[in-house]
Amino acid sequence: MIVTCILIMSFSKGKETKVGTGETTEDQTPEDNMYKMLSIGFALAAGVMFSINNVDMYYNLSLGFSPMQMNIDGNLIYALILMVLFSYEQINYQTFSAPHIALAFVSVCSVTLASVSMGNAIQFGKAGPA
Repeated sequence: MIVTCILIMSFSKGKETKVGTGETTEDQTPEDNMYKMLSIGFALAAGVMFSINNVDMYYNLSLGFSPMQMNIDGNLIYALILMVLFSYEQINYQTFSAPHIALAFVSVCSVTLASVSMGNAIQFGKAGPA
């Protein structure tokens, strides 16, 4: 969902500033506004999905599943889906450079660490529904 928001925002145009003058131009179309609304909608949906994921984790942890295993399995499924899209973009358009890939890797590792930490907090600490 977050990736979808970023992609949609990249399609929308903002105010362009002329170099040296500081003047801005309005080149927006109704389609640009649609992209902005979609990106906001997907960002909100990402938060809702993250909350639903946490409730699902709480339920699965109450059944005895390992938080690490649940997160790694879920991220593997995400990776398989996104690898197809990444490969297509990279082969056809050379969209991503090494710094982009490194930043994405750090981001994914951070999200995985956060998810595992929340899962452990729900299972062993004072987190989640009482």
